[in-house]
Amino acid sequence: MDSAPPYPIGPGQRALAAIVFTDVVSFSRRMHREEVGTLELLERDFEVMRQLAEKHAGTVLKTTGDGLLLYFSSAVQAVGYALILQRQFARRARSGPAGGTLVHRVGIHLGDVFVKDQDVMGDGVNTAARLQAEADPGGICISQTVYDVVKNKLELEVARLTPHGPKSIAETVTIYRVLLEPAAVRPAPAVPPPVYTPPPKPPPAPLSRAQKLAALGVVVLVLAGVADLALQSQLQHGAELARSRAAQAEFDALVAAKGKDPSGSRISEKTAPAATTPPEEGSPDRHIRELLDWVTGVLPRYTKDRPLQLRALPGTFSRDAKLFTDTDHRLYFAEGGAVRQRNLAELKPDALGAVILSVLLDTPEPPSKEVRQGAEAFAKANGLPEMMEALSGPAGRPRP
Repeated sequence: MDSAPPYPIGPGQRALAAIVFTDVVSFSRRMHREEVGTLELLERDFEVMRQLAEKHAGTVLKTTGDGLLLYFSSAVQAVGYALILQRQFARRARSGPAGGTLVHRVGIHLGDVFVKDQDVMGDGVNTAARLQAEADPGGICISQTVYDVVKNKLELEVARLTPHGPKSIAETVTIYRVLLEPAAVRPAPAVPPPVYTPPPKPPPAPLSRAQKLAALGVVVLVLAGVADLALQSQLQHGAELARSRAAQAEFDALVAAKGKDPSGSRISEKTAPAATTPPEEGSPDRHIRELLDWVTGVLPRYTKDRPLQLRALPGTFSRDAKLFTDTDHRLYFAEGGAVRQRNLAELKPDALGAVILSVLLDTPEPPSKEVRQGAEAFAKANGLPEMMEALSGPAGRPRP
């Protein structure tokens, strides 16, 4: 049953083609019931398909058992061929004896095909086969690609089906069913029942003077509440801004003073105990002051190009957090892709402890005994057992 015309493309070549795929409805059942008669009807229909394809510049590429795979260089020719074919088969079925005809389905797609080992393959072939499976008995289904080409060139009536993703095809295929029946003989759509429209509601009665005054009072109270909330929010924001500026000024002064007097500044009342008199020599308070002085003197060495990798304590920084000092002598924390300026005075004790621990473990020269004692006193005073453990471990011990 193979076609005599040669392939329109050579072996190993690719081409963009309009592919027509056909098959017979319930072919296996008919073969089981009457094999010889079914094969005779199939050969008769194949001959009609071949002759009509030649008239529309088409080529039968191969048979697929109960169907044909045809090639057209034009989507318009392919759809025109399928319309004439299915209408011709439908007329013959209406005029012939019952059971004396086969019913065919047709699928058409415009896609890439190539020939290999005397076979035709490609997404165009696969999609056309899947479209054929979606067609009604005696019907035609085309893809969105084919419809876009022929919609302004042929008088077609189509119905769009639900988007369908056939197996072995990666992209979703929008399918159109070509309607063979003329619009004049199709049943008219049913007239929808009349929609009940409720009568219009009467306009609301005007408010009395007392109601208007009451409503006005509610509005005044609401506006007063909103204004009070706005004032509170503004005052709170101003207070926070003032605290932030004061903390920044304190840290700036501390950094600036390091070059003149390495032991003459402290970070803030939050990080060192307040005292009206200088702390005693060897006391924990004195050690904490020396620790904070040492940390603020070391921090400026960490720049944007060489930041300090922060060693996180529980509930403080993430593993990728870094700290550096910019040219404006301010501290910047980089964490999770975001960078923001922060003061040491703003940090909670556990976060400040993470900074202190990171500097202690990163600095190449071992700090003084008093600085290490200050770190231990800071961890103990603020309840940071993880910091104490890190300081007493191998990485936290003084280098020989």
